[in-house]
Amino acid sequence: MIINCAIVDDDINDLNRIAKLINSLSRESDSSFDIDSCNNPENLNPSKKYDLYILDIDMPELNGFALANNIYEKDSDAVIIFCSNHDDLVFDSFKLNAFYFVRKSFLKDDLILALRKFISKKFMLNAEYIYKSNQTVIKIPLKDVIYFEISGNDLYICTSAKEYRERKSMKQLREDLHVNYFVQINQSFLVNANYIDEISGSKALLKNGLSFDIPRRSIKDVRNEYLKFLSR
Repeated sequence: MIINCAIVDDDINDLNRIAKLINSLSRESDSSFDIDSCNNPENLNPSKKYDLYILDIDMPELNGFALANNIYEKDSDAVIIFCSNHDDLVFDSFKLNAFYFVRKSFLKDDLILALRKFISKKFMLNAEYIYKSNQTVIKIPLKDVIYFEISGNDLYICTSAKEYRERKSMKQLREDLHVNYFVQINQSFLVNANYIDEISGSKALLKNGLSFDIPRRSIKDVRNEYLKFLSR
């Protein structure tokens, strides 16, 4: 997996340290980083879409928060890691939906942890479900699956665009999934937690207006699974 990464930091030494740490992680993982480094925010390539931005906050011409807002205007789903000597800015960074806040005083430990979390998230978002039916084999991006439904001996795979059907049990399905963002709401439904809007009482309410009943005996477990997802 190739990750396009932009690093912006007015301190050349910090810029090189960050790039060196990223390259060291590349050598020990299945991911490789294509890095663009610049010590002036104005030199950031405006036409290139990056998977990850690592931004210094305290820069003289344009600080990291202002740069982040400019990036979000062009790409609302941008993933940004803020990097700073000022630990007190951590709460301000999360107001801007930062993926992580790296303390320069703990640069190696914080950055490696942040990058590993990002790689894990990227892998899960790129994961696919292999659908097989007769002579058909289709790769379905798991991020597009809203829910799986078991009815009798059949498995229904519901995406926003299409529904697929194959013969499979819930046990087989769970063994085949290698991501941790699906929540089993009840005996029949396994729901993508990214599509859940809220768990309210004995209902799981989805962002598209659908709702699923949660058995009374399972409410606590379902809530805990959803909270675990939200904390990742």
